[in-house]
Amino acid sequence: MDNAALFNVLRDIDRAPNANHALNPKRQVFFAGNAVSNPQRPKGGFLETASSGGAQGAYYDPWGSQYNIVIDSNLDGSLEVSGFYPDFAGPAVPKVEAGGAGVFSLGKDRQLGIGKDHKYKDGTEVSDDILSWFVH
Repeated sequence: MDNAALFNVLRDIDRAPNANHALNPKRQVFFAGNAVSNPQRPKGGFLETASSGGAQGAYYDPWGSQYNIVIDSNLDGSLEVSGFYPDFAGPAVPKVEAGGAGVFSLGKDRQLGIGKDHKYKDGTEVSDDILSWFVH
């Protein structure tokens, strides 16, 4: 799912689903960032123009994947990320303030979880994903 819809609202961009500022009527800018330098291969910012390289308005990580965002939409103070990261289930589910969110990047390998060639010196496999759980 493209993250463009969320960022169109957070950045107060007059584009779906925030056309005519429908979802941000006060026109408050909650998030700002740089534009990507190459729209054909977006990475490291927002894709401001429509291109064959990605989704207009989406926010891309430094390796060319869209950032993934999980929101505590039921306000229970936890983020359901076990579908992405099975080790964050049960008591290990990330705790946030009600309404908080989490963001993750797939990392350099652009794969969820442990990808190829990511090992510690002792041979233990490791993910290069970047995770951040935060409150509002």
